[in-house]
Amino acid sequence: MAINFFKFLITACVGVCIAMSALAVEPVADTAQTVRIEQMQNELSEDQIKAREKPRKEWINKAPEQRTEEPREINQKWQKHKRWEAMTAEQRAEKRKEMHEYWEKMPPDERYKMRERMKEHWQKMSPADREDQRKKMHERWDQMSSEEREQLKLDISRQKRLPY
Repeated sequence: MAINFFKFLITACVGVCIAMSALAVEPVADTAQTVRIEQMQNELSEDQIKAREKPRKEWINKAPEQRTEEPREINQKWQKHKRWEAMTAEQRAEKRKEMHEYWEKMPPDERYKMRERMKEHWQKMSPADREDQRKKMHERWDQMSSEEREQLKLDISRQKRLPY
């Protein structure tokens, strides 16, 4: 008798649990999700939508050969980075020298504008990106030889003496 009572009690508990879980679950409509996406798209202004669609349309209208010939801006930056990494220390020093000469010959108002753009770029970065950039700079400093460190210090002091 006691065993039958426990079987009945366990069966009743399981039945109640199943019934409650079945009643608690609401069916998720796919249309609700698509409506939300459409609402988000509607929140964008027409200019933003056109700006997003323009590069895609340009890319689609190109022939496959043209698509591969024209690298994107990110790809160009990556190519520059790879070229820089492939350079020897002497080539890098020469390139730095050319860049500093270009900077020194630049008119003060252009230098000021460029500096402002660099500040804006830094401010637009997320805090995590800024922290990553700082870490990279510290790692680079730690990996530099003493001659490279001295050269960098000279370059920085030379920049400070230039009129902005």
